[in-house]
Amino acid sequence: MTSCGRSRAIITTAELAAPVLALKFRRATSILVASSRKTNPADLASRGLISAQDIPPLWFKGPDFLCLSDDQWPQEFSPQPSEKDDQEVRSKFHQSQVHACTRIVGEGFENLEMAVQSRIESGGLNNVEALHELICEAQLEAFREEFNELQSNKTVSKSSRLNQLSPFLDTFGIIRARGRIGLAEVGYDQKHPIILCPKSPLTILIVEQRHVDHHHPGVNHLMGILRQTYWILRGQELVKKVRLGCRKCQIQVARPANQEMADLPQERLAIGRPPFFHTSVDFFGPLEVLVLRNKIEKRNFVNTRGQPQSMYSDNGTNFVGANNLFVELESKKPEKIKSVRWKFQVPGAPHWGGIHESLVRSAKTAMANVLDQEQSARRHLRDYELRTI
Repeated sequence: MTSCGRSRAIITTAELAAPVLALKFRRATSILVASSRKTNPADLASRGLISAQDIPPLWFKGPDFLCLSDDQWPQEFSPQPSEKDDQEVRSKFHQSQVHACTRIVGEGFENLEMAVQSRIESGGLNNVEALHELICEAQLEAFREEFNELQSNKTVSKSSRLNQLSPFLDTFGIIRARGRIGLAEVGYDQKHPIILCPKSPLTILIVEQRHVDHHHPGVNHLMGILRQTYWILRGQELVKKVRLGCRKCQIQVARPANQEMADLPQERLAIGRPPFFHTSVDFFGPLEVLVLRNKIEKRNFVNTRGQPQSMYSDNGTNFVGANNLFVELESKKPEKIKSVRWKFQVPGAPHWGGIHESLVRSAKTAMANVLDQEQSARRHLRDYELRTI
């Protein structure tokens, strides 16, 4: 516990035992609130002290007036200023501190809730008042000339970027767009949205908050949500920028990397070769055919289309067995059996046979209608009819 926390605990105990000490504590707190930073030890924590050697004695001993008698203490701070004084303070705050506040919103806070909560704690405002105050500061930073013209009951100049929006000041001093839906049965914010600059840090925080609260919508969807309350100049560009910087949106819209395709095999680029000189084979089915006695026309691939030089297939047991049979026959009768090079795909990689896999799909699609018509007529194709198809 810090020294401030220990003092607070001690005074709380003293308040129950000695009301006099509690009264003096409240008075000292009120004086410290109104004092300058040089005499208030609570401000030392926000000055960026580098080491313990930089801590002045004020942090350990407190202000000097605590060692004096009560009648020599400074004048106590009044927590209830008059309405005129309050307006003057707010006016000076808007004009002189706007740069610092805008910088704090952009650099010191990660989201809009933190910025609003900080203003609530420092200014004693509720959520709506704190947000309106931040908006006023951001507008005054971006539209100072327009604000002064509207405050003087004048229209903005024709060269202003707000001219087409017919801006006006509401009761809180916020610049709003007049629009043409004043008679619509919608909320006041939707009738007259708040005008914001896209470069303002506060505007970026507002867009980011709406983007996260509505589960990362698209550009047009998010623009519709924002325009129910705000009119952001060049808002679509800002929304796109926020979505591009969102890690979750980057993952959702990410595209797989495009790999450079390798060269085609030499067999597929051969010129002047007969059909089926290089053959890729695969099985599909089963298909039901009608086999009649003594009418089976036995043919094989070699007799019909000639012997291929190379065969490509997967590692099916029937293909591996056929290759073993060719090797065995060639070793027994090399003068009669022509060699056939059988090249197998890599196991577990069906995409290597993409050329025959795509043709199998095309053949299935073309044969589906014919076979369905024949089966609907309760008729099966004969073997030679299936070969013709």
